[in-house]
Amino acid sequence: MQHLRIERLSRKTHAGVVEALEFRDGLNLVTGPPNAGKTQWVRMLDYLFGDPEPFFNRFPRENFAQYESIAAEVRLGSESFQLERFIGLDGMKTKVEIDGTSHDLKGFQHWLLGKLDYPPVRYPKGVSSLERTWPELSFRTLYRHIYRQQRFWSDLADRQTPIETSACILQFLDLAADVYGEDLQKLRSLRERADRHAVEIYAGRMALWLMAGGSTAELPDAKALNALNPKRIVSKLQEELSALEAAIQLGPESTAPAQIPDRARLEQLVADARRAGEGHERLRSAEVLQSWSSTSEVHLKQTQQEIWELSERIRLADLSDMLKKRTDFLCEAMNEYLRLVNQLNPQLWRHRDVSIRISRRNELQLCVGDVQWDRALGGSDGLLFLMAYHYGLLSLSAQDEFRYPGIVVVDFPAYFRGRAISEIEGLVTKPFADLLEREAFSTCQVIFVGASFSGENRCHRIMLDSGYLH
Repeated sequence: MQHLRIERLSRKTHAGVVEALEFRDGLNLVTGPPNAGKTQWVRMLDYLFGDPEPFFNRFPRENFAQYESIAAEVRLGSESFQLERFIGLDGMKTKVEIDGTSHDLKGFQHWLLGKLDYPPVRYPKGVSSLERTWPELSFRTLYRHIYRQQRFWSDLADRQTPIETSACILQFLDLAADVYGEDLQKLRSLRERADRHAVEIYAGRMALWLMAGGSTAELPDAKALNALNPKRIVSKLQEELSALEAAIQLGPESTAPAQIPDRARLEQLVADARRAGEGHERLRSAEVLQSWSSTSEVHLKQTQQEIWELSERIRLADLSDMLKKRTDFLCEAMNEYLRLVNQLNPQLWRHRDVSIRISRRNELQLCVGDVQWDRALGGSDGLLFLMAYHYGLLSLSAQDEFRYPGIVVVDFPAYFRGRAISEIEGLVTKPFADLLEREAFSTCQVIFVGASFSGENRCHRIMLDSGYLH
């Protein structure tokens, strides 16, 4: 797995002045007083990584008026690249330059994923089969788990559905391509097709039932519709039409003047002829519905057979053991972080261990004990849990079987649920500093943004003051 590191982040003013921050491997601490512009720096990095929103929707107006572009020197594995995004230049607002070559945002996302050795993955989005789409799992979606914004400390990733979050974790565990592989996509497609055939059969039988004299006031249930025989209804309509046509036949002798029917009889014959015409239309419709229903039944049986065969193939390639093994590794790393925190401040974490619940659809739900984490925790415990999550993800970076890019960016709020973060900044940072000292994590990078992080010296410290525009 290739690692991503930020070596230099800069922004250029319209006057040509370049402001820059230099980063190193290991722990980087960006500190400074309130309104020093710390948060804007990491938000600009996020924007550079392909945010589709216009710059003026994300940043204060004075930023838009002041800056011309945002740039970064990044290292992807052993290669270095210069990225730049122009803020207000016409034709360039939705493009990112890579070493001077422009790419649209989608192409830039594909380039990043390729450089980081991520396999292309599509995941299901939407609840019902009619609403479901299969969007690509982009770097932007993954980056929501790498970068924690100052504003979003209430969930694992901001503005993500559970299935999106699961897809990201599975990608980091190097299982997304298997879980959302071609067989599973095909199986879901087959099930959706079977649903459509079932609806077609239901609609056809309902229409036939109404043609046979059924009342819309009392619609039949599924059992009654299943018992309905389309051929018998068509035969019944044919018999009714034949009887009607026989009743209106005048015969050759009826053409004699003496045999012309009286007015009442003639009106009856005209009405019967009209009914016969309607009967022909109804019969033709019934025959079409019968054919359509029969074809749908054949297609449904074929699709059900394909579903069974494909389900068997997927069952034989069961991923549950591998999924459990890898989620257990992530949980253990998270629990390690929480144990380390407790060693520094006994009883700070007074909850059960972290676990991951896996649904039948391979959706992942992080829990504390058996309870979903955000329901189990309150106060600063939620912050500790989320920092454990970032620690757990970073721990994947040293293992060949996982696909985490070895970088964490966290922008701490000044307060979290009523408690000043400055009270525990150093405490939550120390386990990361310890982890980054291990040789296996020598090419990893952590960027923390906060007030002071007092007491931590094993870092590259970047101190800002109010001289930077924020």
